[in-house]
Amino acid sequence: MPGPDVPAADSANLTAVAMASPSVGWASGFTLANSPQNAPSEPLLAAWNGHHWRAVPVGIGAAKGGRLDGLAVRSASDAWAVGAAFSAGQEQPLAVHWNGRRWSLVPAAGVPGYRFARLLSVAARSASDAWAVGEEENSQAVLRPLIEHWDGHRRRLTQAPDAGPQVALDGVAVTGSQARAVGTPFLNSRRPVVLRWTGHAWVVAAAPEASGDVALGGVTAVNSHDAWAVGTVTVAGGPYRVYTLHWDGRRWAAVGVGDRGPVGDDRQFQSVAAIGGGRLAAVGTDQGPAGGGTLYGVWNGRAWSVSLGPLSQHSTDLNAVAFDGRHAIWAVGSVGLSQLTFRPVVQENQ
Repeated sequence: MPGPDVPAADSANLTAVAMASPSVGWASGFTLANSPQNAPSEPLLAAWNGHHWRAVPVGIGAAKGGRLDGLAVRSASDAWAVGAAFSAGQEQPLAVHWNGRRWSLVPAAGVPGYRFARLLSVAARSASDAWAVGEEENSQAVLRPLIEHWDGHRRRLTQAPDAGPQVALDGVAVTGSQARAVGTPFLNSRRPVVLRWTGHAWVVAAAPEASGDVALGGVTAVNSHDAWAVGTVTVAGGPYRVYTLHWDGRRWAAVGVGDRGPVGDDRQFQSVAAIGGGRLAAVGTDQGPAGGGTLYGVWNGRAWSVSLGPLSQHSTDLNAVAFDGRHAIWAVGSVGLSQLTFRPVVQENQ
């Protein structure tokens, strides 16, 4: 369906979506001016009012540009968007909050010694308890997880456990007093990166060894004994395959997904959301020599089913999925019109 209006000459990508109800929701991402070259991206926020998506302004202070890659919505008057702000050759965490009337910049905790730091996901349990995760990189290209906590007054850095070298956190989810985060080891690892909050500290959670290198991009928590993470697995340099993990209250275990589509295509899930009744929806991308298309997954409580959107030379990537709590599943991303131009995509499944 029609997404938010952006300048006709700009490219735009939606990387997150969250719904408070069928008539209140948000999508976020960034716009990129095609002229002049090397111009920084600008944050993009769009509001859903039950009828259409509308771009809304968001202030980022003195920053020269930025992007918003994570969203969490608790109600019509309480939402978070996080990402990165660019200025003076640096990239620092960006966080803005919605109070029902406007978006306000909330100073994010600085990262001493790291010039490049970004938040990629956020989850809120209450007005005084929200987690945001991402990555930070120093001048020696050392990459490590970034974790911030909102306590109702300010954002604070929280110590991340040693999850291995060159690790970023791509997703976080909360339920009750529990929080879980997942991510990607960029030096390739068969052990998925899964963290959990004990109530006092973040620790590495035990996860099964996979048949290949694993990257986890999204996580959702249904309740304390039911959580899912999705991503990809690559075996011996072959194509990407969809990968899912399930927490049953005692342990994480891999759950097989029946891949459908052209043999040799790269297939990945980027995001997962609970849609009620023990069911899940996941979205991602299928890429191959014949073109690229959207990838959809549904967990019906017993097994995953996978379907593909039409393949096209103008590849469509779906980055995030959300449920409105009643009847509609929303997915957002972008479609590539050329090597240099891409436009926002919004899809609804009722």
